[in-house]
Amino acid sequence: MSGRARFDEAAGVFRIYAKVQGRDGNWYLSCEEVHAFLAEYLAGELAAARRAEFERHLARCRSCAAYLESYRTTIELARESALGFEIDPAAIPRDLVTAILAARG
Repeated sequence: MSGRARFDEAAGVFRIYAKVQGRDGNWYLSCEEVHAFLAEYLAGELAAARRAEFERHLARCRSCAAYLESYRTTIELARESALGFEIDPAAIPRDLVTAILAARG
């Protein structure tokens, strides 16, 4: 395995970008790295070279491809469940609001 640390400005943390060597001698993204950037991949926010590496990994790794599909389905279901959902502020008990605000300090 080959890795390097790089500062992820968006998250404010250092990440280790690791690649693993396949049986064919080529270097591929690790499953861990693919999982760390699924949201950016689905949002189309990855640079072209990184996206190509992701797709190359997904083409070779059934487990990550299945995880990606379950992740995508989860996002879609969450969005669908939130559609048309409204809360009437008057229906929220005042003592609940007071307790939440008190807990927040």
